[in-house]
Amino acid sequence: GPYQIASKLKEEKVLIPSAYLARHGEGVNKNKTFKDVYGWGSSTICNILEKREYLGHTINFKTRKHFKDKKSHYVPEDEWTIFENTHDPIIDQQTFDLVQKIRGNVRRYPDGWGEAAPLTGLLYCADCGGKMYVHRTNNGKRISQYTCSQYTKVPCGTLCKTQHRINEDVVLSLVSEMLKAIAEYAKHDRAEFVRVVQEAQSSQQTTEVRKQRTRLATAKQRVSELEVLLCKIYEDNILGKLSDSRYATLDAQYEKEQTELTA
Repeated sequence: GPYQIASKLKEEKVLIPSAYLARHGEGVNKNKTFKDVYGWGSSTICNILEKREYLGHTINFKTRKHFKDKKSHYVPEDEWTIFENTHDPIIDQQTFDLVQKIRGNVRRYPDGWGEAAPLTGLLYCADCGGKMYVHRTNNGKRISQYTCSQYTKVPCGTLCKTQHRINEDVVLSLVSEMLKAIAEYAKHDRAEFVRVVQEAQSSQQTTEVRKQRTRLATAKQRVSELEVLLCKIYEDNILGKLSDSRYATLDAQYEKEQTELTA
């Protein structure tokens, strides 16, 4: 898994991404002094394994500024806009799909206490939308806590300002109480329970339609932008500002993207 991959990269003395960029004078940490330039973490490996850009695609609109705090927050994957084959891939689709399938079937293994975290992969941070993972501490007494995975990503606190730490037993207690309340409600008024569930499903479908309309509007806007770009590169080519080879490359790229958006 990611931990074993990270250990292997460290053993082979492969630079972590931020250290590699810094060594080449790039990135936000180019002037930083690293404690361990080979200190790979599991979260970094997970991000690399899930990154669709390595398939040769360009992914836009992964984040959106929230109207309350004006800060960027991650949005669900189905709201992304994906432009395929915009650059050379470094991994083929079959291998990428296999990796996602393997990672999607990850079992919840017992930890050092012989216990498995039942809610792993099911809890999400209310602020940034990142997954929350369980951490075990043992300072006098055993404590299991869920924390936001985005908080610990380098630079720490950039993607999410706080850990949003919550004890596992508190979450399990809340889930248990909610399930009991739902079961009791369904038992005493089944007809009303069915009605509420159907309304919730209808609301979800309405939300999905709204998302699709938003994606369509975004695609239409991009088509218009591409039309302007096509005219611009044509003019630049005529005026000698853009070489014929470069014009041909850009023209084919924009035409392909436009065709995919209008298909």
